[in-house]
Amino acid sequence: SEVGQSYYFLVSGNDVGDTGSFEISLVDYDPPTNDECAGAVALNANGPIMFGTTKMATKDPECAFSSQTERGVWFIATGTGKLMTISTCSTATTFATEIRVKTTCPQASCIEDEDPGFQVPCGTPFGETVTWDSTFGQTYYFLVSGTTPADTGDFEIGLVDYDAPSNDNCEGAIALTLNGAEVQGQTTKATRDPPCSISTRTARGVWYQVTGTGGDITVSTCSTLTSFQTAINVKTVCPQSSCVATASSGVVGCDNPFAAETTWSSVNGTIYHILISGATTSSTGNFTIRATDPTFSSVPITAPPTTSTTPSQIPSESLIAGDGAPTGSPSVSLSPSTSPSTGPSSPVPITESPSAVPSLSLVPSVQPTTMQTAAPTTSDAPSQSDQPTTIGTAPPTASEAPSQSDQPTMMGTSPPTESEAPSQSDQPSTMETVPPTSSQSPSQ
Repeated sequence: SEVGQSYYFLVSGNDVGDTGSFEISLVDYDPPTNDECAGAVALNANGPIMFGTTKMATKDPECAFSSQTERGVWFIATGTGKLMTISTCSTATTFATEIRVKTTCPQASCIEDEDPGFQVPCGTPFGETVTWDSTFGQTYYFLVSGTTPADTGDFEIGLVDYDAPSNDNCEGAIALTLNGAEVQGQTTKATRDPPCSISTRTARGVWYQVTGTGGDITVSTCSTLTSFQTAINVKTVCPQSSCVATASSGVVGCDNPFAAETTWSSVNGTIYHILISGATTSSTGNFTIRATDPTFSSVPITAPPTTSTTPSQIPSESLIAGDGAPTGSPSVSLSPSTSPSTGPSSPVPITESPSAVPSLSLVPSVQPTTMQTAAPTTSDAPSQSDQPTTIGTAPPTASEAPSQSDQPTMMGTSPPTESEAPSQSDQPSTMETVPPTSSQSPSQ
């Protein structure tokens, strides 16, 4: 009924002879609170499911049609900039429903009755879903009604949005490695993109990029994992620009009829943006992509390293020369560290730290040779407390040979006589010292 309108009611029998008494009453029903567009109930993306009914609802116009047809109720939501789906798929829905999405109400064109590129299975005989690419901040109105004027009842409704792939936009393009492994992707929840220079967004797609090498680059979706008819658009500027190369047909030699492949002559250093989408607006699914250039090598060619031998790499055994002479410096610490002279010099004290004892690996394998010097007199023999003197000594006699228990002498000294053999507690003599005479030999 319309407010203020007068209505007349005629009561009669069904047949000419049907007459009698009767009672008559008149009632009206409160429509749902969201019966009009101005009272639309707010829905939140990924929020709770809402209950609704079209019982007692008034009739509403379908999309751009001005005539009122089915009874319906209204909901409202704000776009998130993502792919969104509104649905009445629920076991609580008791009649055949229809959903219309508008940006103004009540009379406006519908965005689309159903997106053929992304179908959400319903699972109930009375439910319906509508999916569309929402604009961030845009207000959307949803009219839920029956498929016919007689269809009314209860229902449940929910609104969800989907996280798009990370490379849904050109700015998030994934870099491909030339001659690398296949990269998997999907366009099912991607937003729509313009092909080549066309500004109208058509098929859903995702983005990749590759840097030119100066050679011919081939991009292909030939794989058993590609599940829909793919199209490839290659651009130097994204998202809207002319294409350098395109492909949307089958690949020669590829067993998958959904695959696409394109090749172009690249410019060294130029970044190419690659859009992978469906060949038609309803084509979405999974795929793999690979970029190749047979003349390009990602592994740098370098000269083999040279082998250098540092002192720390020389084994200690190599310090012993084959003829018995050390080829390296012994690890004996002498103080002060001076080069010996060929003539007599002041005594050089021996450092009594453990490091002053020569390593056994440095012992010459043969007896050292003696130096031809003048023999000292008997009065020159040092006492036990004396320090040994330096070079300028006479060769010892045969009776002065050292015992097996003696510490080895350093190269350039004369071995002591038999009576001059030092005790086991004595430290070894330094380089080029004067051996004592027989009358000056130390006690055992």
